[in-house]
Amino acid sequence: MSNVPQTPTAILLVTVWLEPGTSVLRARITSTTEAQVPGTIRYLAGREAVLASVRDWLEAREAELQE
Repeated sequence: MSNVPQTPTAILLVTVWLEPGTSVLRARITSTTEAQVPGTIRYLAGREAVLASVRDWLEAREAELQE
């Protein structure tokens, strides 16, 4: 595990819930590259939208780390 940085290079927090009275998945996604700095917040509806957002975030972080 020596390749793990001591401080994270990026943080993604996904909070999910069902909209009351429906079966629609809702999510709040918070992302930042510094733990001390408030992150960007996105609100999404639907499983596919949440998965696409997480996938896009991971791809962007991977590209940044490979630079």
